[in-house]
Amino acid sequence: MFSKSMTTAFLIGTLVLTSCSLPVNEAPPKADAPEAKLGFESRCLKDSLPVLKDFVHGDAKAPQVEGVWNCFGSAIDLFYRKVRGGNRDEYTARELARFFEDFFLDENSKISDPLLNELMLLKQVFIGGSSEKVTREELRKLASFANDARDLSLRVLPYMKIYSKGWAVGGKDIEGDIKFFEEANQEIQVAAKRIGDRIALNQKDYDLENFANLLEELQKHFGESWDFVAGIRKALPLVYKLKKSLVGGDERVVAAHEWRRFGLLGARGYIQYLRYYYFIANAPEDAGSNDVLYLAKSADDLFSYLGDMVREKPEGKFRKAELLEILESLGGLFPNFKCTPALVDEAMKVKQLLFGGNTDEFVPEEFDKARGKVDAIRLMTERAYGYLDYYTQNWRAENMAPEDARKYALEAETALVEIAAGLGKILETQYDLRDLSKLAHEISRLLPPEPGQPSWGDSADKYLPILLAGKNIVVDDTNSVVLRHQWPSLLGTAGELYSKFLYFTYFVKGRTITEGAGLRGLSDLVPQVTASVDRLLALRTARRTPAVIRFSELERLLTALDKADLLPDKFDAPTLNPLLKVLFQRFLLSPASRLNGNLPQGLTTEATKVLKSEFALWADGQSFVQSAFRQAPSRGGLTATQLLHLIEGQKPSAALKEMRLSLISPVPLTFDSLGRWYMSDPRPILYSRKSLDKINLARALVRLVTNGYAQSMDRIREYQGITNGEANALYADLKPFAVRLGLVEASNTTFADSRFREANLFSPHANGDALLSHREGVDLVLLIMSGLELGDSMEDAFKNNCNVTRVHSKARDSKISLLCYLNVYRSRFATIFSSVPQFAAFMAKLPSGAAQNQMLEFDAMMINILKSAGWVDDQSGQAKFGDVGLVPHVIQYIESVTVRFDEDKDGILNKTEALAAYPVFRETLRVVAKNDNEKFLRGLFAYILVKGRAPESAGEKLYFVTKWINDESAWTIQADRRQLATVLGYIADAIAKGGAPAGATVQRTGSGGPRTRFPGSRFRDGVRDLLRNGPRAMHAPIGEPAAPAVDDVEWNGLFESGEEIPAAPESNGREFQPTEAPEENVNMQMPALSQEEINALAAHDRDAEAE
Repeated sequence: MFSKSMTTAFLIGTLVLTSCSLPVNEAPPKADAPEAKLGFESRCLKDSLPVLKDFVHGDAKAPQVEGVWNCFGSAIDLFYRKVRGGNRDEYTARELARFFEDFFLDENSKISDPLLNELMLLKQVFIGGSSEKVTREELRKLASFANDARDLSLRVLPYMKIYSKGWAVGGKDIEGDIKFFEEANQEIQVAAKRIGDRIALNQKDYDLENFANLLEELQKHFGESWDFVAGIRKALPLVYKLKKSLVGGDERVVAAHEWRRFGLLGARGYIQYLRYYYFIANAPEDAGSNDVLYLAKSADDLFSYLGDMVREKPEGKFRKAELLEILESLGGLFPNFKCTPALVDEAMKVKQLLFGGNTDEFVPEEFDKARGKVDAIRLMTERAYGYLDYYTQNWRAENMAPEDARKYALEAETALVEIAAGLGKILETQYDLRDLSKLAHEISRLLPPEPGQPSWGDSADKYLPILLAGKNIVVDDTNSVVLRHQWPSLLGTAGELYSKFLYFTYFVKGRTITEGAGLRGLSDLVPQVTASVDRLLALRTARRTPAVIRFSELERLLTALDKADLLPDKFDAPTLNPLLKVLFQRFLLSPASRLNGNLPQGLTTEATKVLKSEFALWADGQSFVQSAFRQAPSRGGLTATQLLHLIEGQKPSAALKEMRLSLISPVPLTFDSLGRWYMSDPRPILYSRKSLDKINLARALVRLVTNGYAQSMDRIREYQGITNGEANALYADLKPFAVRLGLVEASNTTFADSRFREANLFSPHANGDALLSHREGVDLVLLIMSGLELGDSMEDAFKNNCNVTRVHSKARDSKISLLCYLNVYRSRFATIFSSVPQFAAFMAKLPSGAAQNQMLEFDAMMINILKSAGWVDDQSGQAKFGDVGLVPHVIQYIESVTVRFDEDKDGILNKTEALAAYPVFRETLRVVAKNDNEKFLRGLFAYILVKGRAPESAGEKLYFVTKWINDESAWTIQADRRQLATVLGYIADAIAKGGAPAGATVQRTGSGGPRTRFPGSRFRDGVRDLLRNGPRAMHAPIGEPAAPAVDDVEWNGLFESGEEIPAAPESNGREFQPTEAPEENVNMQMPALSQEEINALAAHDRDAEAE
């Protein structure tokens, strides 16, 4: 509304200045001019106001406008010739008013004295003389002025639609539109200059308040209410300040000699507003890149206008104090506009950055300099406009062919980096980035945020530390000031960083990165990112500083991201900062450099080299997976033998070599569609694409760990892996992070020992030695991945069927009753553990006595497994989620050993099969028994499998050392999964306790079938104690007391919760569903398999090949 009022006021003012006529847009009632006194010459006057109204709107014709001014001149001449006043040579103001009342206005319309007074003051400005009378000489001047006004009106007539905001930019002929607008600009300036020159001759000053008075009297005269009049009155304080600052002199009065400049600045200021109105605010939607041209023209003219404005000031400067006065006066016009001196101070710093100079004043040369930059900025903007959709994340890569899309993205990145660096080159001075916060807070006071929304100042305080940390990394300093020469590299790096983010968004985000377009996008992005980091490091080298981004710099950046809440949930700077050294001194450092003690103190080019190399290996593995499954048969899977044959002729690659190591496995490393390790199915098991994806990922992780922690190059080269001590070093480095994620308890000191032992004993490639080999590491990672999937499914089942007791705030400390634990496992085992179908079938055959307050085989085995998972009976009849969540892992370990050594697939390990497993457990037995005799250890292993426990009584021990170990024919081993659970738990607990396990023993009872009892006694004296007790926790921390036994009384207490037993649904297991084969093919070559390797695999794949 205000802009519209100002526009109307300006047009009225212009019309008054150029014509001395009545206001526009309000046609007075028409009146027939009396002819009796003056004759026909006055007839034309009655149609003057409608024509003038059409003139203002740009609808009048040139003859009509010319006729109006001719008529006006004729009327003045007629008055001069035929009217005589009281004094022969002059007329009073009232006599002149009466003439217009009689011949120009309605017969009932009279000019009031106040209106007449204001008109006479305006008459003084244009033709001089007194405000009380008009002389005959002044009438001749008025007639002459009418001729000049006619000429000016005809000149501006073609552009009146522009001035009255009735024009529109067509968009089809942009050059023509701009040319037409510039013609209008020139014509209004010509009119302002000519009028100003004429006024200056009369040597009359004019009080600006009189113009507001004139408009108020005019609206009274016509009985109308014009909204813009009140706006003009309200804007007078601002006009005063502008007049004083731009023109000089008395702020309220326009002196005669000031009219030319005052009118010219007003006209040019109005043109600036019209330029914004037409070419920016109301530009056609299909203007496209023409918007840039519009904006450039507007900026160039604005700087020209401002430069001329300052240049024409008497002192040739526009001071900060003047700017503040103008801005403060806006508060009277806009009550919510609250400009502070601090805001002006900060704005002047930005002015200095953009235009140069100082922070106290503007000088014309600064605007000339700004004009010189407009064209360069226009060219950069036009270049950016071509990629606007890409930069604003509105582009779709799918709309182009893949290669064309990638090419387009790289072109967009090049353009953005060059544009950003180019902008940095045209900045004039240094700038303290901390001043951005001050500026933002002042803007927040000027423009308060919406309720509930952060202010500009709050956002600046939140994100400024990130900007400062990033700036320090890029320019390699420690302060907040960006020097002039630093701007190009800083802005160029910012553009490059944003480009990488865009590439990730378009080509990686939301895609499957293990295959197809997602894999290709990631394979392109990683080398791009490493190259960007290398370029940044090269800049630091050029500054004669070490080519390293120091840990302190990276920690500062992480801390800033943390405080801005930009890190993922559960990630914080105190947790991540220590990982920086792990990352750059372990994982992203070559083993040779690490072992030589050359540890970098931050991010170096070696880190990017290792990252690029290790990623390339992973991508190489994924490319092979795509190639292999492109050749897969319609059934969608491949056997290990088929995969190994595919590897044979491929290009040598560490990734394929390591995958080959894992594929030669006694237990297929296959996963189903739910991410569970699929084993023990009597049917042929095929590798799906998901299985190979997981193997490749596990291989890459284990490789990084070995390269980062193994203290022997020979072990690294030979894939022998790491020692237990090195595994503990890994755990110590990663423990704070794992605790933060809730993966382990802070008190857990034996996590690495437990995982090391599990890989050495229970993985498909376990050999029981003192090293965690590459193969064992891959197996362990895969077992953990699968166990977590199974654990999540069971946790959901527990939450849906059990009363969960919340303990503290940790989910792992929440508890469920043992009864519900057993009931849920009984009802859901077949479904959730369909990935181990033989185990599920075995468990389905075991009776459960929970409903009858009895512990039968199923219940006893699940309690044994729970104890192996770390549960300690505290007599509460409950178990923690943390312990229950490990049960699926134990089940997988049992099944892995069974499948590995059960050659005839009958679910029972006979003597031959069991003794084949003995080498794996030999070292553990040696430690437990403190005996190195091979016959003794072999016999002890067999005795535990047959008897379910070690020899206890003196007679048993005598029999063991005299008869048992010497007569293998007596070893009638028939160990099923229950006995394996007992033995595995026994061994795990023994190694964890160093000689003091406690747990379950298996007893054979009468026709009622096997029952389980839990002895309550504990022994702590070496092997004797081990031989008298069953297993406790597979993951028990060293030094913890042995688990109390569960006897019949304790078992009865499990039923006190009163929870119902969920019904066990029928389950046929889950079909194995391999994923689809990819379409891409990659040519690779590897050395051929040995005949022994092929023979070892043939037994596992024979059925699948036949199918």
